[in-house]
Amino acid sequence: MSFELKKGDSFFDELKNISIRIGEIIDEEKEWKEEKGPTPQPHILDLRNWDRRLMERYEPFYAPMQDFCNLCTMGPCNLSGNREGACGIDLKTQKARLVTIACLMGASSHESHARHLLEYALENFGPEFKLDIGGEVNVEAPNIRTVYGIKPETLSDLERVLNYVEQGLVRVLHTTHTGQEEYFGDYESKALEVGMLDHVAMEVADIIQISVFNYPKGDPDAPLVDIGFGTLESKKPLILVVGHNILPARNISDYVMEKGIDDEIEIAGLCCTAIDTTRYNPKAKVCGTLSYELRAIRSTYPHVMVTDEQCIRADTLDECQKLGIPVIASSEAAARGLVDRTYDEPDKIISDLINGNVKGVLIRDPDKVGEVAVRVAQKMAARRGDLPIFMTEEEMKSEVEKCTTCKNCILGCPVGIDIPGFIGSILEGNMEKASKILKEDNSLPAICGRVCPQESQCEMTCTLNAHDCEPVAIGRLERFVADWELERGAK
Repeated sequence: MSFELKKGDSFFDELKNISIRIGEIIDEEKEWKEEKGPTPQPHILDLRNWDRRLMERYEPFYAPMQDFCNLCTMGPCNLSGNREGACGIDLKTQKARLVTIACLMGASSHESHARHLLEYALENFGPEFKLDIGGEVNVEAPNIRTVYGIKPETLSDLERVLNYVEQGLVRVLHTTHTGQEEYFGDYESKALEVGMLDHVAMEVADIIQISVFNYPKGDPDAPLVDIGFGTLESKKPLILVVGHNILPARNISDYVMEKGIDDEIEIAGLCCTAIDTTRYNPKAKVCGTLSYELRAIRSTYPHVMVTDEQCIRADTLDECQKLGIPVIASSEAAARGLVDRTYDEPDKIISDLINGNVKGVLIRDPDKVGEVAVRVAQKMAARRGDLPIFMTEEEMKSEVEKCTTCKNCILGCPVGIDIPGFIGSILEGNMEKASKILKEDNSLPAICGRVCPQESQCEMTCTLNAHDCEPVAIGRLERFVADWELERGAK
């Protein structure tokens, strides 16, 4: 608040050109009485000395390990063997810089998620909306209290906190530019700063979900939710949501409940969106983690797939297109190359998706996503009908017998899954073991199928001289196991 006093203003005639500005007005009755720490709202360097003490005691581990830098036009520079880059940076400092950048990527994603929720909440509920996370919580917002120094009570308080987080992230990002830090310890300190800000941003997002969207408020007896393919009801239209931002999935749940069809539509999710969806809608189900996404798509169970942001495969649209599954992208962070249809009429969008005129659309309005996703799922389910048998046991046996155990798939797998063991278990009829391999080692990331067989290695590794063999359709075998899981779950 500000005002100016000039000559001629009533009894202030003797005062000339005085400006008075008042910042935040504090209601002492509501002010948090606990004593603040020495560094509320710390600047990027305020905790530097403390960070150095931590690093001296706990040596950092850098991953992934790499010995080059290509972050500027002077590179790429080989930093192995104590070499320095064109800018003078050494390997240890470059590794610390990459870790800082990786931390910034994660923290910025969480902050952007919180900002999206906040803007939606401010638009629909206003800045003075009171926060309430439940009476069973002893210390509300511990991260915000510790770092920012306030006890947030309204949405406007959370906006101030997020503004601070954004400023801090930009300050750190600036330091990763070429020609900045030359001491690895300063990058390590900045990475810790980013981690601190990340926790604040995540807390803001969770408080909004609890207070504004009525998520469970410190419930010690929260109900358990169903997990896995075996829990899906394949006879219902299935909407598969994947990502990190709850808004689209929440509004899908709102739409089916408003229409009274929540028992007629199956909503299932992958990754963080799945967890948050079940917190909001107890009838929703969890298919699995991010590693299950390809498996879920290739199952052909989904009638429509809705993606938001983070934790999404980069080939989602292509994989869905192969199987005729419409895709709705709901975030500018993962637009997937799709045309923005946010302002089009729902009927036109639905018609284009159902008739295959487009393979997917971008809709940035969560409310519109809710309506379009449900109606598309209903129409796709009616058009598709019951799923035919995907693969008979004879076809399955013919497929697994193609495997020559050359182990190219294991060499190509980034996580070392025992793929020959998976195939062998199916051949033996041991579906329990095959399913266990998928669950314990994560789902197959598809690279194995691209190197089966890999001709450049086949002559060296294949003792059967089967150079004319065809690649094993590992994705189809995943689907075969998924069908078995679904059937077992139904029983």
